[in-house]
Amino acid sequence: MQILVLSNVAGQFDRLRAVLDRGKQAGAGAIFVLGNLVAPATADTQERYSLALQILGDLDVPVYLVPGAQDQSLATLSQAIQRYRGTARMHLVHRHAAPFGDDVVAGFG
Repeated sequence: MQILVLSNVAGQFDRLRAVLDRGKQAGAGAIFVLGNLVAPATADTQERYSLALQILGDLDVPVYLVPGAQDQSLATLSQAIQRYRGTARMHLVHRHAAPFGDDVVAGFG
């Protein structure tokens, strides 16, 4: 399985879309976001997280989010994931593990 690994997206949604298009063409079966999805935190962080999750969800594969140092509002990210979660494909991996097929993803973000 191909895995698309991202880091330091920092709210650059046009670039995120372009990378996801390449990941889709390559047959990515999962996405790992290793921190700083919409950093830095601002007044519109909730909306930016929601948009980022919508973009990530468009690939229709499991997404594992490990928070980074700039993801200061873990509660906001967690709320956005819970609201987005029409499927069980979004996983906030912070100080615990999440199943990944026969493997496990652990995050200490």
